[in-house]
Amino acid sequence: DGGAIQVEVNDKMDTANRDKVRAHLGEIAKQFQAGIFTTPFAVHGTVPPGVADIDKLKEKIAYKYEETDNGARVRITSKDPNALTAIHAFLKFQIEEHKTGDPTRR
Repeated sequence: DGGAIQVEVNDKMDTANRDKVRAHLGEIAKQFQAGIFTTPFAVHGTVPPGVADIDKLKEKIAYKYEETDNGARVRITSKDPNALTAIHAFLKFQIEEHKTGDPTRR
């Protein structure tokens, strides 16, 4: 149904950075829901794949902020096949750019 951006601190005792992660992802969720994708551009110096379609289909995409024990995640979901393709392209780019090691294919 989409995917997620999840960030966590390595040390569960590092509550200061955990709280920064949570604040950042909370803002990301709000920005994305409003159709603002300037943060990925600022980080990567390019508009990530999928963003144009995500913006065009924003009414068919939901963003939900969720806290985890050591950080937070932004769930990005849709039932629209075109939106899902765009979401997956965007997340694949994030995985590759940040070298997270997450799989990019099922």
